[in-house]
Amino acid sequence: MRAADVLGRVILVTGKEEFLGARTVEDVKAAVREHDAEAEFSDASAADLTLASLGEMAAPSLFSAVRCVVVRNLENLPDESVEGLVAYAGAPVEDVALVLVHGGGQKGSGVLTKPAQSSGPVTEHKSEELKPSDFPGFVAGEVRRHGATIDREAAVVLIEAVGRDLRSLAGAASQPDQRLPGGADRRGAGPPLLRGPRGGEVLRRGRRGLRRPRPGGAGGACAGRWTRAPPRC
Repeated sequence: MRAADVLGRVILVTGKEEFLGARTVEDVKAAVREHDAEAEFSDASAADLTLASLGEMAAPSLFSAVRCVVVRNLENLPDESVEGLVAYAGAPVEDVALVLVHGGGQKGSGVLTKPAQSSGPVTEHKSEELKPSDFPGFVAGEVRRHGATIDREAAVVLIEAVGRDLRSLAGAASQPDQRLPGGADRRGAGPPLLRGPRGGEVLRRGRRGLRRPRPGGAGGACAGRWTRAPPRC
């Protein structure tokens, strides 16, 4: 996600999958922060939002004109604030990224359609609950975020070992050097992913299924390294 994708735009984050919604919000913040290290960030509940408070959060400060405003629980937006929010969505401030987070469900669903139907630049990111068939693709995507690849068979083994909690899967996928290729001992100690009856299978099949780009290949010189944080090249 780039700054051009979020600044001067309204980002609707909808759906019941909390982890994916939170990931989208963090991606927006990261894009704004990369564009301007001194950008300011505001976080508010929709229940407390008024046209005046939205204007205050979107207004430039003495330190930076670039801002990211996150409004959570859009389903709780007061009726008297809907018109003002729709008006803002029709003409958002150029240097502001406004993120509206709706938790899914029927409550407040009518509020979602109004910004989306406005003439302004509005982008919706849906955070729907994953179907069983979606999980291997999710794992593969998480591994790619950290500069490597994993085949479907190894992804399935990882899911069977960790479970279908997205946060846990993302954590496991971010540390393959520690969790897949090695680290278990005969007593069953070692990284959490390798404990239990499936640990040996995860090791064997994980070694075969995990592939990291060679330094200097696609992805740049540091694409082959794997650390706790995403590579910074």
